[in-house]
Amino acid sequence: MTATVGAEPQGARAAPPVPPTTAQPRVEEAERRRQLLQALTTEHFTLQTARSATIADSNGRSALYLSTVSGAVVALAFIGQVDRLGRAFHLFALALLPALVLLGILTYLRLVQTAVEDLFYARAINRIRRHYVDLDPEAARWFVLCGFDDPAGVMAAMGLATPGSAAPSHGHLWSHAATMVAVVTSIIGGWGRPWPPTPWVPAGCRWPPAPPWAPSSRS
Repeated sequence: MTATVGAEPQGARAAPPVPPTTAQPRVEEAERRRQLLQALTTEHFTLQTARSATIADSNGRSALYLSTVSGAVVALAFIGQVDRLGRAFHLFALALLPALVLLGILTYLRLVQTAVEDLFYARAINRIRRHYVDLDPEAARWFVLCGFDDPAGVMAAMGLATPGSAAPSHGHLWSHAATMVAVVTSIIGGWGRPWPPTPWVPAGCRWPPAPPWAPSSRS
């Protein structure tokens, strides 16, 4: 028979507990930073897609409004040729021009709203870009756009101001799609309003001719 020599209790053979080290928190911090960077990259892509959607919406609404105005002008020209600028022409214009003005106002409001949304998305993208720069300050030279979310930085990132300027320029508002729609709508609204005849111009020589509902100078 074989005897076991020097047998120890099972509890005595257990390994002693390992004291916690500083490596574990570092691994958890690196994993947290990796997940945050992945989430910010996804958010950056989502915001860029949202900016593209606002630009496409603005272009589509502007094109819809201008095509509607173009078709209305052609229709007015046909009615004017057939009726020779008579009562039917004025009644048709009276029914058509208010609708164009209403469409222009709604289009203008939507274009302003999309512009504000685009500015909000650009500001959020600048904040994410700033985080990219903070990860490695030496890599800031590889980013063409700045990472500041103040008005000057956001306008510079959108190409509407000179980088480093003290205050953003407001000259881009003159070329904005909303400004174009506002000007066209104002012209239509001013053309369609009734106007009294000019006292120093004969009624038969006045252009454009006064609509039939305009007050007469003889009354």
